[in-house]
Amino acid sequence: MATPSELLVAVEAALGAALPPPVACELYAGQFDAAETSRPSFVAPACFVVLLGATPGDDPGSEEVALSLRLGVYIATRNGRGRSARTLDAVGIAETVLLTLGASARWGLAGVGPARLERLENLYSGPVDGAGLALWAITWTQEVRFGTSVWDASGVIPSTVWSGVAPDIGTGHEPDYTAVTG
Repeated sequence: MATPSELLVAVEAALGAALPPPVACELYAGQFDAAETSRPSFVAPACFVVLLGATPGDDPGSEEVALSLRLGVYIATRNGRGRSARTLDAVGIAETVLLTLGASARWGLAGVGPARLERLENLYSGPVDGAGLALWAITWTQEVRFGTSVWDASGVIPSTVWSGVAPDIGTGHEPDYTAVTG
């Protein structure tokens, strides 16, 4: 089963392979805005893959950890051809990201559910425009299960399966159960 960190690395690798040069793709720590572009290492055009948060997922009944992850990609473009050209560059990169999300929704990992697109959003603002950038965000959710399942070969394998009929089930009704065979 894939962990959240393994999922992030797989997303970064898939997008890095899908995006044409010179678009860079890297993992990022969190929310992204125009102030981030002052980092000495900032390059554009680029995609920044980020884990934005997680909530408990559906309990798989296997003692694995289940999370619903909220993931994102920030897209930044910069060029001297003007605001419209920067926007078209960013939208073109977003199209590639969206196609990759659709084609590789599970990123080749076990225990990962399909990607569910939340939104594609233009993060235009005065500071973004003043920095000569177009900035877009794509967010999606994805279920991840990780840990050791009790149903794995290394876990507990029942030797007998028992069946009971409600309301005569649970503690105190063990004699009412029937072994299931064949």
